[in-house]
Amino acid sequence: MVSEDFIDKNPDCWIQTSEGRLRPASGLCFGSRFLGENAQRLLEILPGTSFARVRSQNDFLLAWMIDVCAEHVDNRQAIFKEGTDGWLDIHFVDFGHFFGGPNADLRKNFRASRYLDSRIYCEVSPETLSDFGNVAKAFDSDRLWKRIDAIPAEWKQSSALDGFERCLQKLSMPLYVQSLLNTLTGSLERRTETKSGNFGNERNPLGEVLRRGVQGAKLGWNFVHHPAGV
Repeated sequence: MVSEDFIDKNPDCWIQTSEGRLRPASGLCFGSRFLGENAQRLLEILPGTSFARVRSQNDFLLAWMIDVCAEHVDNRQAIFKEGTDGWLDIHFVDFGHFFGGPNADLRKNFRASRYLDSRIYCEVSPETLSDFGNVAKAFDSDRLWKRIDAIPAEWKQSSALDGFERCLQKLSMPLYVQSLLNTLTGSLERRTETKSGNFGNERNPLGEVLRRGVQGAKLGWNFVHHPAGV
């Protein structure tokens, strides 16, 4: 719980908007984990020469896959925390534009949720892609819905719940996941070939991976209905 007095005495917790600072409301508030403990070095932008120090670099492709399924319409953002061993651990941040964002924009190209510097995406083996598919299969939908159910009712909107349901449905379809992964890796390969001069413009992405409804026609789309308030 955050009091009026705390908000007044701590202006750093106010929200920065394009129209100026916005005073948050008191009461029940969401708190995220603070990464700057123990004076560890935090980085938001890395030079390309530092990418080799990123631990679990393949997680960027996995995050991109989930972002597309969750209809994330903003660039993927991450914070890198440097360990005592010199390796950089990834912490993905800023999920405010999941499920189409505040404007419910569901027609964005799948590249909208890619990390801005595409060099962070390293080459992955077929085995790794298969592992990503297994990660999707391992999602515990019931557990995730219980987490959603624990969120205060006033924080939940029907459009976000619908988007969350669509995301789980996509992740539960192996053919969709495999097609999506092929599209993501293919777009990175084409970008590399374009820069090397082997191709001209990048080809258009596979539309069926991104358009709602087409998946249903091709892959047997079925929605699961949940009780109101979930």
